[in-house]
Amino acid sequence: TGMGSIGDNCSGGEYGYRCSKAAVNMLAQGMSCDLKEKGIAVVAVNPNMVVTDFGPGPEMISQRGGMSVSLSCNGLIKVFDNLN
Repeated sequence: TGMGSIGDNCSGGEYGYRCSKAAVNMLAQGMSCDLKEKGIAVVAVNPNMVVTDFGPGPEMISQRGGMSVSLSCNGLIKVFDNLN
């Protein structure tokens, strides 16, 4: 996600969360390199802001433009189907 991006960090804060996202990005990149010769695709994906009970709750996430779980999942499936 953008929260794991060094170049896209213009607001600071959220240090633990940002570090965990950066670590996931590094893990995915390393695994991608290691598994490429075996024909295994590795990708870190951002499901976008999804309306769930996680975080501030469904109402607040909806107000911030969150998408439904089904719409997010459909987008993820498209990404996975196009991996090679």
